[in-house]
Amino acid sequence: MKELMKVFYERSKIFIFAFIATALGVITFQTEKVMASENESGYKQPVFEKVDNLKDYLQQEENNDGYRNFETQYYADPYWSRYGARTHYNKLNSAEKRLYDGLYGKCEEVLNSTKNCDITGNSYTVGLVTYDGTSISENRAKDIAVIFTIDNPQFFFLNNVFTYGNYNGNTKVITPNVYSDFANGQNRNNAKQAFKAQLDNWYSIANSYPTKLQKLRKLEVLIDESVTYVNTQKDQSAYSAVVEKRSVCSGYSKAYEMLSNAMGIEAACLTSETHQWVTINLREVWYDVDVTWEDDDVNDGVSNSIKYFLRPPFGDREHIVQSLWNGLEPRRTAPTPLWMRIFNSMFYYNRYSDVASVIGNNEAKLFDHFMQFGMKEQRIGESSFNCKIYMQNYPDLRNAFGNNYPLYYEHFLFYGVMEGRNAISLLPRNKITSYGGTNYSAVYDPDYYANNNPDLKKAFGNNDELLIKHFVEFGMREGRYSKQSFNVYSYKNEYPDLRRAFGSNLEKYYRHYIENGERENRHTSGMENKIVGAMTVLDGRNYAVLYDANEYVNKYGDLKKAFGYDEEALLRHFVDYGMKEGRQANTSFNLEIYKSNYADLRKAFGNNNKEYYIHYINYGVNEKRNAQRKI
Repeated sequence: MKELMKVFYERSKIFIFAFIATALGVITFQTEKVMASENESGYKQPVFEKVDNLKDYLQQEENNDGYRNFETQYYADPYWSRYGARTHYNKLNSAEKRLYDGLYGKCEEVLNSTKNCDITGNSYTVGLVTYDGTSISENRAKDIAVIFTIDNPQFFFLNNVFTYGNYNGNTKVITPNVYSDFANGQNRNNAKQAFKAQLDNWYSIANSYPTKLQKLRKLEVLIDESVTYVNTQKDQSAYSAVVEKRSVCSGYSKAYEMLSNAMGIEAACLTSETHQWVTINLREVWYDVDVTWEDDDVNDGVSNSIKYFLRPPFGDREHIVQSLWNGLEPRRTAPTPLWMRIFNSMFYYNRYSDVASVIGNNEAKLFDHFMQFGMKEQRIGESSFNCKIYMQNYPDLRNAFGNNYPLYYEHFLFYGVMEGRNAISLLPRNKITSYGGTNYSAVYDPDYYANNNPDLKKAFGNNDELLIKHFVEFGMREGRYSKQSFNVYSYKNEYPDLRRAFGSNLEKYYRHYIENGERENRHTSGMENKIVGAMTVLDGRNYAVLYDANEYVNKYGDLKKAFGYDEEALLRHFVDYGMKEGRQANTSFNLEIYKSNYADLRKAFGNNNKEYYIHYINYGVNEKRNAQRKI
């Protein structure tokens, strides 16, 4: 145990002021970070104080408006009850549960009241709870009271001292005691608000991650990077870790236990003679977490290691479970650390030089990078799991998780391994080419679609469901390349009848081929750069004698870039702009030669280029005027 007696006297002189100021959010403790050693003894064994004449105290309590009848029924406040553990409670018999419920009811009254606590014997208590001595022995009642306080760290005002005694005959009494600083109702309420505010903050940060593995690791880091290992007056309460940021294993573990339960992850504390830690239920397999031993003496955003995170029972003397948990302790049978199948620090370090160059070969930092960024980026943390392959192999997972990549890692750990799913090699698959009752296989192949559209590859990977959905809802309209044997632009260019029917509506060309074109043996490639039977008539005038759409678009790169092989757009550009600009759209007509050859036309039209084209259409061609070579 760390010896801090040399500073105890100075700390005690300012303790009352520091407590009030902290509860009101006025100041925070600034303490040099202290490392928790593996052999640290921070858990204090409970103390039991026997009090005679408890009937007098009970009579006084029954007449006190602050506490109602001692046969309190358990009506849990849902906000605070979510922080409690029910792992051990569920294994108690009915008489033991009644005692546990009575303790809960009294503590909940104190939590939600601003009444001052009364003194029973020499200590402040939450009020006395009775039990039947013929159903529960005195020693068993003590165990249940201890289990209750460890299971319910939301009752931050409880210390590790208990008052007990006889009431009348076989009726016995036991009660948890209250820290003297929390006996005053207003002080306790102020402390509760500070406690709640920090819990909400940590909860919102940790619970924002999609997987339980990430939530639990982030919570561990938050606690370890906020709390300094120091023996204090309230170090058996979660309050010491959450608000004061100074605690021992009891405070670390209770904070972790309560926030894990609040996030919907079953957690319970266990104790040895000298130490306290947490065990976590993930898919009915229990893993141990020692938040205290993961802490170090530096606040650098990561915990000290991953040795004590979601692993099998520790087995050392500091983790030998006390006898009070006999029959209640979960069966902790995990064979290996949970994360081992998806992460190996040396593998990750050697595979990703970008990470290694920044982090170095620090196991904890590499793991935290993997948790925070690596899974989102589909990085491979261990050779037995490739997220991209796992995702592509199983359509049911893609339907469930979409692009929320960390969920694939978690699924593999919780289900995939047990189900024998393949996460290292691609399985033969039936490609998804149907959507909304229509089979698009004639114009669509998911692999080709992904590989020839980099933005889609980046967004959807090889997720067949998302790719076909995009193709149907957007890809056809956008004229995306979707199958090697089908080019929508070639299909459009080759068939004037389709262009007359569909114009620039590209989606209709895809659908026509599916419904009719394939059956009619229409061609789907080879005409990407040529328009067959391109239109030459616009607004009633035929420009065919001096306009060829293919020559026009292939001669001018700016037009190809702007319009591609859109026959109407090309012709309209020629009529509205091309003739004015003197552009050549057919080898049969060169404006400069036509101008140079005929003085009468120069005299008539001057620099009005368009009029030369119109003259040639209306008269020049019939007059056999020469627009190809100089006369």
